[in-house]
Amino acid sequence: MTKEKKYNILRLRDTPPWGDGDNRRKGTDMTEKKFSVTGMTCSACSAHVEKSVGGLGGVKKVNVNLLKNDMTVLYDEAVLN
Repeated sequence: MTKEKKYNILRLRDTPPWGDGDNRRKGTDMTEKKFSVTGMTCSACSAHVEKSVGGLGGVKKVNVNLLKNDMTVLYDEAVLN
């Protein structure tokens, strides 16, 4: 029997890098958001989360930070919402 790991991913906040309050990249439907991720205890956990989220259609970039227990995702809002 394989033990299945469960991770809790919560939306933390929109993270617009432009300071104009808009979380979309100019001229595209790409959105960058930051999420809180709990349940990660090692680098293999963070790699698993990163690979799983990165495999979703519409995801352009994923960055999981184990020490901060967060994840930043750049994705196409037309594909994912």
